[in-house]
Amino acid sequence: MPEAKVLGKFEKTRDLTKVKNRVKEIREYFNNNLQEAKEIGNSKFQAICIYAIIDSFAQEYANYPVNGVGKSFVEFVNAFQNKYTYLNEVDPVTLFYDVEEHINKSVPEKCIELMNVYPEIKNERPELFKPRYEVDIDDLHIRDEILAKDVIVSQEKVNQIITYISNKTNNQDSIKKLKDSHKIINLIYKRRNKLVHELSSLGSEYKEESGIEEPFYRDMGRIYVKEGNWVSDNVFEMVIPNKFLISLTENCINNYLDYCIEHTRMPFENNSNFQRRVGLTWNDKPIKL
Repeated sequence: MPEAKVLGKFEKTRDLTKVKNRVKEIREYFNNNLQEAKEIGNSKFQAICIYAIIDSFAQEYANYPVNGVGKSFVEFVNAFQNKYTYLNEVDPVTLFYDVEEHINKSVPEKCIELMNVYPEIKNERPELFKPRYEVDIDDLHIRDEILAKDVIVSQEKVNQIITYISNKTNNQDSIKKLKDSHKIINLIYKRRNKLVHELSSLGSEYKEESGIEEPFYRDMGRIYVKEGNWVSDNVFEMVIPNKFLISLTENCINNYLDYCIEHTRMPFENNSNFQRRVGLTWNDKPIKL
């Protein structure tokens, strides 16, 4: 670092008038940026810009941590959004797909009993005798375009899956991480990472003419190559509409700016911290030799 001269004691302002003026500037700046993001025609690029707006507030609020930027994002949203009550609930659908390969398949005993009474039924209803997962999501009765909040309202299926997996492993830390990773708020952040690092749509290409403005499931038929073969399947994909992301962003940041006034906190007061090395080296944390 270059030689620095001490010029005097610095104290963060607690002047409410100055804070209100700064909040007004930031709110206008935020609204302008969000309006420009809304006008982007490419839904993936639009989502990336919206995520960047949330991140800019979240990382400043956390004083620019070197590690755990995802944690800062999640904590910021949890601290300042008050519009959606289910963001910290676990999604049973993505959870099921995550552990699907660890769940055994079996033919239900009642079907075997049925065949003993009516042997011909196996030929008439062969689908009854196809292997099924011991823990499945079929009984959630998911429909195309059903809202995720209507499926996760009961955590019974989540508990059923977790109980099954817990019987296979006694690692409670892994179980907790598994559940946490499928909370809606963490899925929102995972979508952010997939967009930024892979430009992966994860449902963001969905045409929003239907007007759905909260996370929902889409019934998807897929054809892809697996182990050298063409295979097909039907799955439910979680879609996080950009309309939802915009609404969440507006809710979080407006509440955060109100918080700044209430607590006489200058918004972006950590942004002037020149001890951050990124402006000189692009690396916040000094390298240890």
